[in-house]
Amino acid sequence: MRSELAKLPALRLLLPLCGGILTQWYLPVPIPFIALLIAVQLILLLAYHYWGLKKKFSLRSFTGTVMQLLIFTGGMALVWRNDKHSAGVFENTSTLTIARLDEPLSEKQNSYKSTATRLQGSADASVPAGKIIIYFKKERAIIDSLSYGSLIAFRKAAAPVMSSGNPGAFDLRRHNRFQGILGQVYLTRNEFMVLPMEQSSWLQRFVNHSRKHVVSLLRKYIPGKEEQGLAEALLIGYKDDLDKDLLRSYADTGVVHVIAISGLHLGIIYTILAFFTKPLAKKGLRWSRFLLILVGLWSFSLIAGAQASILRSAVMFSFLAAGTVLERKAPAINTLALSAFLLLCWKPFWLWDAGFQLSYSAVLSLVLLYRPVYNWFCFRSKLVDAVWKILAVTIAAQLLTLPLLLYYFHQFPLLFLYTNLLAVPASSLILLAELLLVAVGWFPPIAGILGAAIGEMIGWMNAFIRHAAGMDLQFSGISLSFLQAALLYIFIAFSSAWLLHKERRLLWPSLAAALLFVAARSRSFVNAENRRQLVVYNFPKKSAADIIIGRSTIFVGDSIPPEDASFMYHILPSRVQARQREPSAHYKGNVSFTINGKQIIFLGNSAPPDLPSPVIAIIISGDPRISISRLCAGARPTIVVDASVPAWKQRHIKKECRLLNIPCHLVAEDGAFVINL
Repeated sequence: MRSELAKLPALRLLLPLCGGILTQWYLPVPIPFIALLIAVQLILLLAYHYWGLKKKFSLRSFTGTVMQLLIFTGGMALVWRNDKHSAGVFENTSTLTIARLDEPLSEKQNSYKSTATRLQGSADASVPAGKIIIYFKKERAIIDSLSYGSLIAFRKAAAPVMSSGNPGAFDLRRHNRFQGILGQVYLTRNEFMVLPMEQSSWLQRFVNHSRKHVVSLLRKYIPGKEEQGLAEALLIGYKDDLDKDLLRSYADTGVVHVIAISGLHLGIIYTILAFFTKPLAKKGLRWSRFLLILVGLWSFSLIAGAQASILRSAVMFSFLAAGTVLERKAPAINTLALSAFLLLCWKPFWLWDAGFQLSYSAVLSLVLLYRPVYNWFCFRSKLVDAVWKILAVTIAAQLLTLPLLLYYFHQFPLLFLYTNLLAVPASSLILLAELLLVAVGWFPPIAGILGAAIGEMIGWMNAFIRHAAGMDLQFSGISLSFLQAALLYIFIAFSSAWLLHKERRLLWPSLAAALLFVAARSRSFVNAENRRQLVVYNFPKKSAADIIIGRSTIFVGDSIPPEDASFMYHILPSRVQARQREPSAHYKGNVSFTINGKQIIFLGNSAPPDLPSPVIAIIISGDPRISISRLCAGARPTIVVDASVPAWKQRHIKKECRLLNIPCHLVAEDGAFVINL
């Protein structure tokens, strides 16, 4: 085992770094203590340098251990550095805030949105004090006056970014915190002032200008809004124009990876660069070739949005290019680990990013398992063999991403082999055509013909994907806990090792993991059958609540279509997590339920009836005329105000409950209300 690790030095760097990042996030340590640990470890390394040869030999593993502890502590310091503005930065005050727009404004349904860095001190200050999201009222004058680098001043307090709190839902607050975004504010034209100076970097201006130029070319020469949106996403990861229903079809058929900028795109870029710079290698200009390849790779990566998946690929292909120049070939796993180490040193919170995890799982799966899967069959026909290579890549990539797909997305497409067989080569051909279109965009006759051809190819691919999605062949609604996902990984790892090496000792951990997985799944189903729970969802402007009795559900609230995107975001994750079936009944308005002797009351817009006593919770929705003191006479139930109640009335009810010393839960502020019955 030690000899194998010796061949993978980057892995010995990556593991302690990840350990330090996880430790500091879940068990935070004050920065003075972290600094003390780093100082002690550096002193120990310095002392080792002056020890005698005999002592050094007796403690020959000392430096390696201390170095790994130093990297572990460094991971802790990275978390502190990236999270140091997490508390106390955006207080509810009327002090002047100066912010720099970090990106061009993007158009939303009812506003313009931008991420901004809050600056300390005066307008001349350049010290960042955390980021905020700014929503501007949708007025033409605003978008004409603001751009990347603009400095604005306002006195409106930034509100914290809140998660919905719905069970199983995406944790928006943590996600934004990992991005360094701690607050949000909505501004009208009269609530801010544009300062006469700007703060911007030439590199970011170049990236923004390049993205804008590429998008304008694609819109000019490729016909059809849907085709343009997919072309923009495929080439540079620009998803603002991507049709949401089309994106869902790609996800449901297991080919959404062709849209996400990833190793497939960088592989094509690298191949093109390596081909056109090959003459330089023959002329003894290897380093010039290397620099040109690096500039091409990283320019494309920046223009494509610098996402985790593409940066990982850029680092890997950079090492591959360096290995070509130096005529050295490093193990792929070592290169993969080194790229992860460098990226996590830059952005430690990417460790929690689903795209980052899926990206590395897919590449690791290809590195380890593609060849064994490909060797399953041997075909003499070159055409059949080429088809089998695509299928083998698809199968291998799915093996180590399967637990993550089930854990995060609760579904697994059964048609992934069928759809990838066409989507992978088609998307590669479209990407090459788009690169050619950008290169010849200065010559309209050729660009027009090429754009029309790209539009046709994208139209055919979209039609094929929609047809496959219409078959609705996928496992969906799968609830997988973190423990179950970990056990599934252990099973896959040891089963694969056993099949590859034919060693019986590897079979027993695989069987043990399978048994534990079955036991954990069985227990989760038993818990689901015994669950009795009330969930009042945090659903903006809507009334929505589930009464869970075993795996049956009673829904109380407004009618919300299951195909609605908001339903899938706010309600579906909770039902999947609780293993709920479709609701057996739907109620709205005044209704009461008694479960296990515990009574809950729902009040709609009509005047409330005489309420029985006692009750444990009263859920208020709509805009009923009620008096909390009369409603709760002789009782102290929890008053739950859902998100359909007007904001002014929520504040009034909360104030009245506070005066009467009655528990009050505002779903819009406090998140979803969950109570066991």
